[in-house]
Amino acid sequence: MTEQIKPENQNLETMAVKANLCNVEREYFDKLKAELLQILGGKTFEDIEKTQDLVLARRVHKKMAEILEFLKSKEINDEEMEERQEKEIAYKELLEWARDDVEKDNAEEWIEKIFDLKYLPIAKVKVKVKVLDLSGTKVSYLPKKLEVEELKIKETENLLALPVGMKLKKLDAADSELSTLEGVDVSKVINIDRNKKITRLPKGTKLEELQANKSELSTLEGVKVTKIIGIEGSEKITSLPIGTNVEQLYANKELSTLEGVKVTQSFGMRDNDKITRLPSGTKLVFLYVRGGALETLDGVEVTGSIDINENKKIACLPAGTKLAQLSAVNSNLETLEGVEVMYSIDIQGNKKINSLPEGTMLHSLNADNSELSTLEGVKVTKVIHINDNKKIANLPPGTNLENLYASNSVLTTLEGVNVSKIIDIEGNTTMKRLPRGISLNIMGLKNSGLEDLPDDLIVKREIDVTGCSDAVIQKAFELKAKGQIGYIKCTY
Repeated sequence: MTEQIKPENQNLETMAVKANLCNVEREYFDKLKAELLQILGGKTFEDIEKTQDLVLARRVHKKMAEILEFLKSKEINDEEMEERQEKEIAYKELLEWARDDVEKDNAEEWIEKIFDLKYLPIAKVKVKVKVLDLSGTKVSYLPKKLEVEELKIKETENLLALPVGMKLKKLDAADSELSTLEGVDVSKVINIDRNKKITRLPKGTKLEELQANKSELSTLEGVKVTKIIGIEGSEKITSLPIGTNVEQLYANKELSTLEGVKVTQSFGMRDNDKITRLPSGTKLVFLYVRGGALETLDGVEVTGSIDINENKKIACLPAGTKLAQLSAVNSNLETLEGVEVMYSIDIQGNKKINSLPEGTMLHSLNADNSELSTLEGVKVTKVIHINDNKKIANLPPGTNLENLYASNSVLTTLEGVNVSKIIDIEGNTTMKRLPRGISLNIMGLKNSGLEDLPDDLIVKREIDVTGCSDAVIQKAFELKAKGQIGYIKCTY
């Protein structure tokens, strides 16, 4: 007989088990085996050998070859089998964890959406995920074989620790009950804002960013951060490791020294009554030191923005300072001579500055409730706030603005001033008339002292004449009838 069927070819089931076929593959195998049995027609391989039925033998041989080729393509060695079994066990554990601990009703669907579960072509499971967000869940533990790049466990109450040996790029544990990070390696970002359990990070920790605002962290010894440190509201940190060099530092009010610390871009500090000066040679883009005991900025260069709101110690800025923005609300800053600000100045509530350097050019000026008495030599191109200012009687001729807010001010005229969007002079009683040629969107005249309105006044959206004279109210309705005013607000 030319076509022989070898005995080992009969052990199909053993080969199928070793191949560990998935459901779809098992169905295909069963189909091939059924076709073989149909060809045999109840005969055994021995029967065919005895009868020497060459046609039937060829048909059986062809089908057997097809089955064997399929099974051999699916065979794996012992090492691959062990790996597959481990992954299947890991998947089962993951499923139970998602269903029972994280309490996901649709656990399988959630797992398939979040994790990297690939069937190529069998159930080859990789328990990996780039971002795992468990924020606000009741999760109490994480599977040991979980591989995560970014873990979010904000506002979790039951997760007290992470698996020892876990490696992450980013960890967000803000407002969580996580009590330790021992044995955990985070390589880029840690956020433990408002965490009340973690008092220190593992020695040797190296990060790009640490956010520990309003936390219980007590020291950063043995920790290296290269970009951003945020410890505002953290009451226990009094110093940073000597040699700390970061781009941004947002300090707490308990920090007593910056000795040996270098900040290269942005420094923030609120209500700190211990630090009176910054290290000489400090160069920053942004400086934010609201309140506190900082007395001087001598030796400090800032090129972007300075915010010294509520600071009562700094009287002047270093001569030659050039900024985009300056905010000195309720400060004791006395002068801006020698200082160039190119975009915006905010000196609300400042009682010491009465003029700005001649040649100052700004987009925005806020001098509400200030002692600023003149804007001569100053050019503002978008917005001026002088609400409750009792010194400025007029604006420089040629002033062109989008918005002017001058409620309860003492402005007497707007001659030579052009405003394209909003004028608000509510409560101003010193201005009696408006110039001709005004065309804008909104005008607030509530309780003002205007005696009349110009015939060519155009207010496209709304004018408020509540509390104005009868003549002003009557003229507003006349102008509305002519289509020059959109909506009149007049509350009695």
